[in-house]
Amino acid sequence: MQDLPVHRYRRLSSWMPFDRISDHFYGVLVFTCALPPVAAAVCMLAGLTAPAALVAWVGGAACVSLAISIWLMHGLLAPVSLAREALRAYRREQRVVPLPLDLGGEGGGLLNDLRATIETCERQRQIFSEQVEWAFRSKPSPLLDDLGAPRRAPLTTPTATPVASVD
Repeated sequence: MQDLPVHRYRRLSSWMPFDRISDHFYGVLVFTCALPPVAAAVCMLAGLTAPAALVAWVGGAACVSLAISIWLMHGLLAPVSLAREALRAYRREQRVVPLPLDLGGEGGGLLNDLRATIETCERQRQIFSEQVEWAFRSKPSPLLDDLGAPRRAPLTTPTATPVASVD
């Protein structure tokens, strides 16, 4: 698993005093939308009234704010990405991925709940496999016939029952 986005999430969540992930997203959205107008105001205050210079500064500020917001969103979505990778590893390979325990906010709560759920599923899977092994150790499986082939249900076609007419 990648550690870099989780470290970035730890740093970014300490900068933003919000607990919910959606509030973090709103903060990034406000930053992204506010930087180009702030750049335009600074250009106006600096006396740059030429349209080409104003467009260049505002366009540059828009590109910078977009790049910073993508970097911020990638860091803030780290717990969700980590949760997806952990679920994929468990579903495809039956592998339990260690998840960080020290994250705060909704991202940390998501990973803690996911870790507990995967551990419960793994424990149940191990108990079930032990019970299956124990149940069929000394007696033949009810799903297999005497030769070890799977039993097949007899093919019976349902017959129509005559319905008595009511006169």
